[in-house]
Order: sequence, then structure tokens, then C-alpha cells
Amino acid sequence: MSRNGEDLPPEDGDLNDRIEISSRGFTKLDSGIVDSTIWEKPHDAFRVWIALLAKCDAYGIVRAAVPPMARLCFVTIERFEEIIKDFASPDVHSRTKAEEGRRLKVIDGGWVIVNYLQNRELTQRKTGSHADRQARYREKLAKRDSMASPSRVLDDSPEEQRCASVTSDADASQVTRGRGRREAEAEERQTKEKEEKKIVGAAAPPAVLNTVLSFKTDGGEDHWDLDQSQVDAWVDLYPGINVLAECRKSFAWIEANPTRRKTAKGMPRFIVNWLGRATNTPRSGSRGGQAVAPPVAPYSPADEFDELDIPL
Repeated sequence: MSRNGEDLPPEDGDLNDRIEISSRGFTKLDSGIVDSTIWEKPHDAFRVWIALLAKCDAYGIVRAAVPPMARLCFVTIERFEEIIKDFASPDVHSRTKAEEGRRLKVIDGGWVIVNYLQNRELTQRKTGSHADRQARYREKLAKRDSMASPSRVLDDSPEEQRCASVTSDADASQVTRGRGRREAEAEERQTKEKEEKKIVGAAAPPAVLNTVLSFKTDGGEDHWDLDQSQVDAWVDLYPGINVLAECRKSFAWIEANPTRRKTAKGMPRFIVNWLGRATNTPRSGSRGGQAVAPPVAPYSPADEFDELDIPL
């Protein structure tokens, strides 16, 4: 039931015939509750009041039986009935003077929160609230649509209505032509970009890679190529080992252990780890493909006496 777009509580005779509008899941709580006599109630009574607010519909009506509500509020049935009786009794200190300050009104199948609609109106219609912004936004859209609508009706002569219809058709045709021109320009621009990409792709020389080793891999790609430029980069990073020889060793290990192959994406990390272990475990050999001379011991005069076999 509504009047001028506002929700009104149904009459007592219409309670059983009304289709309920459920608002379960969210209930606005007026901050003024801390200044009301409800705040002075015992804890179990206050819990019952909060449960009633949570269970009520958009009109403040709670349709429930006493036993399930008592279980919901963790009180006995007798205590729940006492609390309901207290809420339904006059309260001389209540800020709401309607129904002599009563909080609840017993109806067939439940209860009605007396001042629910009043508090809901206060919380929904605050200045700058979301409801006000939505209302202003809807008014703005309606005004814009009414101004842009080509099919407006004029309360004038048939001649003026016919002129207005011709003008509207012309405006619509002009809008259609403008849209078609923009679409044609966009299509032409896309075609030109595709042709430029083809020309650039054809002019670019194919990249030449000097593949040193081709590792078999698992995953989406069946192999991974190690090129000479990567080997040269690793030679600079690992000067103490023969990088190419270690890469060949890792290649042999992959071939000998097919069940432990790596993915193409993980191969660089695998070889870097291999080179790191080789660096931490020095081996005789060469560095970067070049021979490495064995270390020379420092000179000592005792070496000459050793050769002459003269005791010191």
C-alpha cells in the first residue's frame, strides 16, 4: 500500500491478504536506539528486540511463532512471552507516544513493530543519503530522455505535428549517417594498420640464431634451443669453468634421464643451476673453451737445495 510513492502500513484487516515484501538480510538501525528505553532493558530483552528487527519485513511485521523465536533468542518460552508482554504494554517514558508508547502490537500470526516505518523513514531520508542521490539520478535520466526523444507529442495543430515528425525523421537519418561514417572510418583505419603490419613484417629480416644444442623438453614445446649468444653471456658470468663443456654435460644428462626432462621455460634455470654447481666444484680443464694453465707454486730458495740434495 502506498500514497504519493511512500510506503504505508496496511490496515489491520488487510494483514492476512497482503503480499509481504521481505527485507531479510539487512535492517537499518536508528542510532537513537541508545537514547531510548529499549537500551535500558535487560540483555535477553534487548536480544529479543534485535531479533524482531532482523526478522521483520519492510512494514515492520514479524510473522513467526513463539517457540522458534524463543530458541532463536536463547530464552525460554515463558521468558519470551514475558518480554513480548512488556513490549506490548504502555511505556510512559517512551519517546514515541503512538499506542501509548507500546513497542509491539500483537496481530494474527505475529507482531507489528509500532514505530518501525517512522524510524525507517528517518534513516532512509537523511540529507545526502544514497536514496536521495538515486532519486536525483533517475530524475536527470528522465529529463535527458524526454529532451532527446524524437517521438514527442505536440498538443498543436496536425500541421505542426507533421513538421515535427519530418524533423524527427531527418534528425534520425542524420544520426544514422554520422554513425555509418564513423564506422567506415574505423574500418578503413583498421585495414591500413593491418597493411602496415604486413609491410613491416615482410621488410624485417628473419632472425638468425646459431643453435649450439637442442634440448628435448616436456610440456607444450618438445625442444629448447641453446644459441651461441647465450653461451657467450654465461662465459662472462662463469669465468672459472668451461661453460660449453658443462652445457654438453647437462645435455647428456637430459638424454640419459628422459623422465626428468624440463619444460622449455624451465631450461635456462636448469642450466644456470648446473653451472653454479660446477663453479662450486672446481674441475681441471679449460675455461670458456680455452685451456687453463695449472696453478704455479710460489718460488722458495729451498727448492734449489732440494734439487742438489744438500741437507740444510
